[in-house]
Amino acid sequence: MSTLLLTHPACLDHVTPPGHPERADRLRAIAEVLSEPRFNGLARGEAPEGSLDSVTLCHNEHYIGELRHIAPSSGMVYVDGDTSMSPGTWEAVMRGVGGAVAATDAIMSGNHQNAFVAIRPPGHHAEINK
Repeated sequence: MSTLLLTHPACLDHVTPPGHPERADRLRAIAEVLSEPRFNGLARGEAPEGSLDSVTLCHNEHYIGELRHIAPSSGMVYVDGDTSMSPGTWEAVMRGVGGAVAATDAIMSGNHQNAFVAIRPPGHHAEINK
């Protein structure tokens, strides 16, 4: 049984301020390493776009609405002192949601033994309403 690798180029479009540790170069570095021949056995695919229904399993609708409202069409806005949104952030986030759900489904259905979803921005500090 194989390992599934999901990623999406839209995840590179989440722009962070200069010098921020969470930046597109991190995902590029992961992609470069995973392109080495020793990883040829990975089952690769693009992370699908997630649904708002999936997002509301973890976050309340009011919070999601706030983020959609402040998502910029140009420039950058700050959600808090360390979290920013750029024009590409919303799609990147939704690809992360879709990738996480697709990877879970692939494992639970027995199609893959495990999975790695190489996406950004990360959501590991996210809470129900922040």
